[in-house]
Amino acid sequence: MWSLPDIHRLNEDAAKQAAKDAKKTPKQILRGQTCGHCEEKATVYYDVYDIFSDDPKDRIFLCYEHDGYYGSPDEGYFTCDDCGRVFFENYTWELYVHRTNEGETLCLNCHFDREIDREENWHKGVDEVSEDMLFSAKHLIPVEGTHWQKHLELVDSITVDSSNGGLVTGFSSSSSVEDSIFELKRIVKVLKGKKYMLILDGAYQFATRIGVYIKKKAEREAA
Repeated sequence: MWSLPDIHRLNEDAAKQAAKDAKKTPKQILRGQTCGHCEEKATVYYDVYDIFSDDPKDRIFLCYEHDGYYGSPDEGYFTCDDCGRVFFENYTWELYVHRTNEGETLCLNCHFDREIDREENWHKGVDEVSEDMLFSAKHLIPVEGTHWQKHLELVDSITVDSSNGGLVTGFSSSSSVEDSIFELKRIVKVLKGKKYMLILDGAYQFATRIGVYIKKKAEREAA
């Protein structure tokens, strides 16, 4: 749980396995499998995804009794209410799940898709940069995530202490939150009036990374 696995390798391995399984029926996949919680014959399975590719990375096999007993469909996993996939909750300290105030459970990719379309998340000009904006930046992108690249461009980012918002200046040191705001304003200033969005794009044990993003040129011109 301390370090992120090789995402590129995981994606390649998953793509190869998906190609092998493409012609298999559910009955063939279940053949010889036992429940992950007992020795009973598995009667159902769930493909398990992460948010780094569209190919499943694992499977959960369950018997009739244990299907749904531990949750969604098992402890350590969740089901996204938008895309319907079962996901790993995390690989490291960073969670890949967002739970809305309305009780919905979303993977970060689906959460991202919703939030970039909300006008209140977009800002314009240096004067809008504030401490409140820094602390309210939404976690929409994971470390090494690529889903955002279809829609946005990263201008620059800063890393801040997750407890007080101070700008991280070394392996175990940080300065003040005022320095964080100063750096964000420096980044926003070069945009010359383009709309931007602050996104939490990396969650670590004691720090978070905040990125300044703009829409891709084609999407800006279409807006």
